Amino acid sequence: MFTHSFNILARRFRKDPVFSLATLLGLTLGFASFILLGQFINAMLSYDRCQEHYDRIYRVQFFMNQQDNRVQHSASVTAALSRHDLVGLPEIEEIALIHDVGDNNKNGIFLSADKEREFLTRWGFYADPSVFSIFTFHFTEGGPEKALSEPFTIVLSQSLANKIFNGKPALGKQIYFENKLVCTVTGVYKDFPDKSTWEPAYLLPMESFTAITGWKGYEDNYRAYSFMTYVLLKKNADPAQVDAKIHYAMKDYNEMHFPYLRPMSQLYLNPYFQPDFYIAIGLLIFNGLLILILSSINYVNLQTANASTRFREIGIKKTIGFTRRQLWYQFMAENLILAMISCIMAILLVRYVSPLVNRLMGGETLSTDYNYSLLMVVVVITALITGILSGIYPAYAISSFNPVKALKQKLIEEKQNGLSLRKVLVTAQFSIAIFLLVVGFVFYRQTHYMVNRNMGFDSEHVLFANIVTDKKGPTSTLRQNLMSHAEIVDVCHSDYIPFVLPGGADVNWEGGFPDEKTFIRYSQIGYDFVSTFDLKIVEGRNFSRDYPGDFDKCLLNETAIQTFGWKDPIGMKLDIRGRSFTVIGIIKDYIVFSVHNPLEPHFYRLIPDTISSNTIFSVRFKPGTERKAKEIVEREFQSFFPDDAFEFKNIQSRIQNENAVTEWRHLMKINLLFAVLSIFVSSIGLFGLILFYTRTKLKEVGIRKVLGFTGGQLYYTLASTFVKLLVISVVFAWPAAFYAYKSLPGANKYPIQIWEFLIATGIILLVALTTISYQIIRALRVNPAEIIKDE
Repeated sequence: MFTHSFNILARRFRKDPVFSLATLLGLTLGFASFILLGQFINAMLSYDRCQEHYDRIYRVQFFMNQQDNRVQHSASVTAALSRHDLVGLPEIEEIALIHDVGDNNKNGIFLSADKEREFLTRWGFYADPSVFSIFTFHFTEGGPEKALSEPFTIVLSQSLANKIFNGKPALGKQIYFENKLVCTVTGVYKDFPDKSTWEPAYLLPMESFTAITGWKGYEDNYRAYSFMTYVLLKKNADPAQVDAKIHYAMKDYNEMHFPYLRPMSQLYLNPYFQPDFYIAIGLLIFNGLLILILSSINYVNLQTANASTRFREIGIKKTIGFTRRQLWYQFMAENLILAMISCIMAILLVRYVSPLVNRLMGGETLSTDYNYSLLMVVVVITALITGILSGIYPAYAISSFNPVKALKQKLIEEKQNGLSLRKVLVTAQFSIAIFLLVVGFVFYRQTHYMVNRNMGFDSEHVLFANIVTDKKGPTSTLRQNLMSHAEIVDVCHSDYIPFVLPGGADVNWEGGFPDEKTFIRYSQIGYDFVSTFDLKIVEGRNFSRDYPGDFDKCLLNETAIQTFGWKDPIGMKLDIRGRSFTVIGIIKDYIVFSVHNPLEPHFYRLIPDTISSNTIFSVRFKPGTERKAKEIVEREFQSFFPDDAFEFKNIQSRIQNENAVTEWRHLMKINLLFAVLSIFVSSIGLFGLILFYTRTKLKEVGIRKVLGFTGGQLYYTLASTFVKLLVISVVFAWPAAFYAYKSLPGANKYPIQIWEFLIATGIILLVALTTISYQIIRALRVNPAEIIKDE
C-alpha cells in the first residue's frame, strides 16, 4: 500500500507541481521553525552544562528581607561567610571565594608583557585555588595543582594568553599589571564556552588580594558585600540543609539579610527569582508553536482541498472493487509520506540555516548540537500527527462518497454561506499571522525603546575612562586644561557612573522606625558630576565649592524620596555606613544601570577634587565633536598621567553592551525571524488554497462573464470572501497581541501604538490580496466558452 501511495503521490507532483510544492514547502517551513525554536530553547537551557559538577555547584546569595527594597536578592556577599560559616559543614566539599578584579563592571585592567602593548581586559577575578575543584578548567599550559598557590601569580585564558604573547607559550613569563605590578604566569586554560554565566579571562590568587588592593581584614568582615562565593556540595547532599544552617549567619550584623544557596541551573535564567526570562521564552515557545500550527492548518487546508478534486479517481477505484478501508489506507499513507518528507527536508534545511541565523543574531544564539534526540522525536511525532489529521477528511468523507456521484463531478463545491471548516481554518491562519507580526513589532519597538529612550542623562556625548594610579594631588589643573578647549563642555571624577553599577548599603532615615532599614545604592561623586552628565536637580541644590560643609551633605534620587515617604526632603537626615548625612538636593530619576530592571534608591556623597588610586574620569563634549574631543582628552590625560594606562570610550558602549539590552536584541531578532516565517507560510498556504478556490469557481466565472460582469465585479466577488475572513481574524489577533505586550517582562515598557496593529494587519492584507490577485486575474483571462464547455 505504501508503494502504491508513493507512486500516486509522485504522479500528483508531476501533474500539478505548483500546488504540490506549495503544500510541501509550507509544512517544511513550519517544521523548520519548530526545530529552530527547539535549538534556541536548548541553547538557553544548556548554560553552564560544560561544568563537570554542574548539578552540585551552588552560588551563595543574600535574600534582603526589607519591604522597601526594589531588589531583594544579591550575589554580592561577604567574605566572612566563606571563611567562617561555610567551613566545616558536612554537606560541602569545596568552597571558593571570588572577587572581581575590575571592581563591579568597570572597564577592566590593563595587562601587558612589555609595558608597551597593553590590553584592557575585563572579567579578571581573584579566586581561591579551590576554584579549580569546583569548576571545570582544561589547562593547556601548567596545571591546577599550583596555579593559584603562590602570591603575585596569574592564570590566563587561552585567548588572552594568545593576545598578550602572540600565540607563544606563556608559562613562566611575566605580565605587568597596570604597569605597576609584576605577576608570573603559572597556567593557561581553555576559554569557557560562550554559554557560561562565569567566564574568567584571567585569575589572580586570593592570597594577593590584600597586597594589591590594600584591603585588610576582609575575611572577617560581615558588612562588605562585594565578594562572590561558590560551593561544591557532596554527592547526594541536600542544599536545603545548608540553607538552614547558614540562614541566621548575619543575625549579629544585619538581621534582615539571609544567605542561601542558588543552584547553577538557575544562574542564567532565574538567578534572583524573577520569572522575566521564563516569560520571554514562554512567549517564544508559543510563537514557534503558532507557526507550526499555522503551517499545519495550511497543510490540512491544501490536502483536503486537493483531495476533493479526486472524486473521479475515487469513483473509478470503488467501481473496480476498492474497499473503503483500502481507500482510507491510501489517503492516510499519502499524507503521512508527504508529512515525513517535509520533516526530513526541515531537518536538513535547519542544519544549513542555523549557522546563518547565528551570524544574524550575533553569536551562538541557536544550538548546533544535533544530539538532542528528544526534539527530533517530537518533530517526527508532530509530523505523524499532522499527516493523520490532514488525512482524516479524505479518508472518511471522500472515500465513502457515492461512486456514481463521484464519477459525475470533478470536485466538491462549498456552500456559499454558513460556517465551514475551511473558513474556520483560514480565519485561524490570518489570526496567527497577524498575531506573530504584531508581537515581532512589539519586541523590535521594545528593544529600540530601551536602547534609544531618554535615559535621564546625556547618554551620547560623554567619554569615560577608569584610571588606576599612584599619583597624588588635585585634579583642578587637569580640569582647567580640558575646559580650555571649545569642544569640552564639562569634566568630573567619581567612583561610579551610569551603567557602571555601584555597591550599596543599608540606610536608616529620619521619620522611619529605628529598626527600619532599606538597601540603597551608594556613589561618591565630584562637584561636577551632575553637570557633566546633564542630570536635573528637581529640588534643592547641587554640591558646590562655595559650601565647605557639603562633605557632610548628600544628594538622593526621586526613588529614594518615594521609598522614605518624605514630603519635604530638603534638610532631612539619614544614617549610612555609620555616618549621618543631611539632604541638600534631589536628582531627577535616571537609568542608573539597567534598562530592564526597576530603579533603586540612590545616595550620592561628595569627594574632594583630589586624585584617588582608582577613579573614573568623565568628559562631556559638544555634539558633533567626538573625534576631536577624544584626541584632546587622550592627549591631556596622557600628559597628566604619563605612567598610567587608560582608554576612553563613549558611554554608549556601556549601554549597548548591557546584559538586558543584549538579551532583548536576541529576543527581538528571533521574534522578527518568526514573524517573517509566518508571512512566508501564510503566503504559501494562501497561494495553494486560492489556486484551488479559483479552480472551483471557473464555471461561475465563465457564466458571470457571459452575463456581462466586469473584471472588477468578478474580482470583488471572488476576493470578498477572504477579505471578510481577514476582518474577522482581527477580532482574535489584536486582543491576543495586546495581552502578549502586557505580559512582557521588564520595568521600562514602551507605550504601544495602534498603528503597529494596523501595519501588521495591512501587511497580511497586502500578502493576501497579492496572492488572491495573481490567481483571480489568471482565472479571468480564461475564455468562458472553454470553461463552460469543459464543465
